[in-house]
Amino acid sequence: MAVSLMQWNANGLLSKQSEFKQHVANNDYDVICIQETFLKQNKQIRIPGYDTFRSDRLEAKGGLMERQRTIIEANMYSISVMLVRYSLTAKMAVF
Repeated sequence: MAVSLMQWNANGLLSKQSEFKQHVANNDYDVICIQETFLKQNKQIRIPGYDTFRSDRLEAKGGLMERQRTIIEANMYSISVMLVRYSLTAKMAVF
């Protein structure tokens, strides 16, 4: 089974959320990784069918978001304030 991955440096996700949601709806991604979201803890962007892991920066710009289909088992490990590591487990064939 192949895994479809999207990676994007958003440079501010709120101002582009309509285009982002439309792009995700038109494509079949299993995992979505977004850097520079600039989101604060009180802002939510929901996409049905995906679980979300976030690491927001409290003061300045920055922030990470990872979304994955709900059928993929995941665990989030906080390594430091600025670095987050995700462990994804899925049934995949490795070539």
